[in-house]
Amino acid sequence: MKQNLTLTFKDVYQLPLHVDEFCPIYVFSANRVMTFDILLDDIDKVQEILNVINGESDIHYVNAKYDDGYILVDGKPIFLIRGWGYLTGVGALNLPYEIASKIQDNFCNFIVNRLS
Repeated sequence: MKQNLTLTFKDVYQLPLHVDEFCPIYVFSANRVMTFDILLDDIDKVQEILNVINGESDIHYVNAKYDDGYILVDGKPIFLIRGWGYLTGVGALNLPYEIASKIQDNFCNFIVNRLS
């Protein structure tokens, strides 16, 4: 794939996000990019959080945070960010690490802003 250095997280991780129906430990974007590993056992809570991220709910989590690849709510890890292979792989976007890292960080900051 031709390298595109103008991509944003909205190009890579398209909303709405959803729990994978066949393997419900993963969250995928609308364009089928693996987005998160689910670290929370409560699938109803996970869906509630995804509804907020997708703009389908106005619940807010005061203590949402992005730290070292994790999305945390009230100090508990909820999601582990994924998609690095899609961003950097030669069979996918093949982006330089600096660009890929910026895209992931911007996406996670967007998630935290949505949750807050």
